[in-house]
Amino acid sequence: MNLLLRENEIVTHKPCGVWQDASAEKYVRRLWGSHMKHTDNMNSEDIRICYVASSGGHLAEICRMSSLINRFPGVLITEEESYPIQFFGKKVYTVPKMNRHELKGIGNLFGTYRTAMKILKDEKINFVVTTGAMCSVPVCFAAKRLGIKVIYVESFARVETPSLTGKIMYRIADLFLVQWKDLLQFYPKAVYGGSLF
Repeated sequence: MNLLLRENEIVTHKPCGVWQDASAEKYVRRLWGSHMKHTDNMNSEDIRICYVASSGGHLAEICRMSSLINRFPGVLITEEESYPIQFFGKKVYTVPKMNRHELKGIGNLFGTYRTAMKILKDEKINFVVTTGAMCSVPVCFAAKRLGIKVIYVESFARVETPSLTGKIMYRIADLFLVQWKDLLQFYPKAVYGGSLF
């Protein structure tokens, strides 16, 4: 399956599974409620979301969350050379591509961590929503350092076995979602959310 989306497909495709009918917003509200007493008075201006995804399929999955993005626009952090995403407007930050098999990828992890700390502070982010992969790890560690809530969605491509990023994020995410029920045996505290596609 080709998970890359064209620009004109991004908003027109309807998310499915947990993301349909703005269900994703309920997850954000549930997390928000863990550190805000009066969620009934919450409006979109109160929530600043940083969406994080590597290029390719991970970015395509973020794009499937159009109901969430339309409600809470926020900013996007993705890898350099990623396909342009129109509905984030000018609020798109890029970081170097990361390959855990290359030595320079380790250096990029630390560089991205420092960059993420600045972005998260400057943009006054209070939630990070990510679909992986490696570029999301330093961003989420920076988020946790700043007391920001993290929502991680395990990759759609992971049907029976967990990803390396998932194994890392399972330890730090405030809400961990899987798109296939078989993964619950590896992530017992995760929430089955259904498919984004």
